[in-house]
Amino acid sequence: SRVRHGRQAAFRTGLPTSRVLLRRITHHVVNENWFAVFVDFVIVVVGVYVGIEVSNWNEARQEDARAQYFLERIGHDLTNDRAQATSKQQFWGDVVEYGQAAIAHAEKGELYKGSTRQTVLAYYQASQVNPYAAVSTAYDELRTAGELSLIRNPALRTRLAEYYVNATSLQAQHLFQYLPKYREYVRGRIPHDIQRYIWDNCHSTDRGNQTLLDCELPMSEDEGSVLLDALSVDAGVVHGLRFWIANLIVASKVIDDNLEQTDQLLELVDRSLGKAKAAGP
Repeated sequence: SRVRHGRQAAFRTGLPTSRVLLRRITHHVVNENWFAVFVDFVIVVVGVYVGIEVSNWNEARQEDARAQYFLERIGHDLTNDRAQATSKQQFWGDVVEYGQAAIAHAEKGELYKGSTRQTVLAYYQASQVNPYAAVSTAYDELRTAGELSLIRNPALRTRLAEYYVNATSLQAQHLFQYLPKYREYVRGRIPHDIQRYIWDNCHSTDRGNQTLLDCELPMSEDEGSVLLDALSVDAGVVHGLRFWIANLIVASKVIDDNLEQTDQLLELVDRSLGKAKAAGP
């Protein structure tokens, strides 16, 4: 294939094609013009060599462009991953705050913000979930195609494998994807109309990003007190709540480690992209 490319390159650069050379060489041999035969032979060798070098240069340039393309995509994935992880962590923090308020009521009888309605809201909002999974589209495509060698920086290649294959965040998927039993328990206790009100007024979603909003539930303090009594004596609710909030606290700490790794990887990718661009045309 490279020889064929070489011939094509020779034709493009104005060197004689093989048929023309063959006729010329035959003519020179018949006339015993050995010097001309030698010159034509040199032209053939030079043409093939130039063609192969041009082909190799084109292949290297295409490979460099493909490597930069995947590096840019990996950088984009890492940036999205960081934004998503940060968003999830902030949301979990809000859920933990509500959960700890609900635990304080279950264990000590303390009312959140001094209100039974706010405490009922705390029990409910503590059941919110927002699963997290790392974005690995570009890396998975590279690995599936067997083209990880396109990433020529061995340190970056190793760090990417650690991040996408052996990272703590991957080993902690059971934390990030866990659907708590508490969610079922508490939502089975709170009246349906109150839950609908919470979804319409105390929660919002924008492009997958969830936000818990301050609101006042449409119930009297006495109605709230009756509901809280039922929630606080339900062993499934209380035990499930403790376990779920402990899970979120650990998951948030794992995210801290994940964000540190993401930042380090982004720095390596940016550095490699800088070198790739500097070496480009």
